[in-house]
Amino acid sequence: MAGRATKIREQPGVEFVELPGPGTVAVVVAEEVDEPLLERCRELMRGCDGRRLVLVVSRMRGDELARVIECGVSAVVWRRDATAPALLATVHGADRGDGALPSELLERLLAQVGRT
Repeated sequence: MAGRATKIREQPGVEFVELPGPGTVAVVVAEEVDEPLLERCRELMRGCDGRRLVLVVSRMRGDELARVIECGVSAVVWRRDATAPALLATVHGADRGDGALPSELLERLLAQVGRT
């Protein structure tokens, strides 16, 4: 992921900051969804109107999608798919207010909504 981050840093209009402010896009990278990750997402979103949150994750169980959405995640990218161009496109989309999910997660979400 470090190589991808370097490629993204090289793009015009992208600035990496340690503590993003309101109106920015935060990118969180993790192997899996667990309680510390969810708490970090909540912290990043707390009191920051207009911030968008992109989650790059290796794996996610079915029930975890709703939990990450509840924490404020607006886009999810599989780590295996997080090439510099794909991640940059997702960050730009999140900045515009677009949501994004891998197709299999979107199918899961639609099935969950259909059951409720």
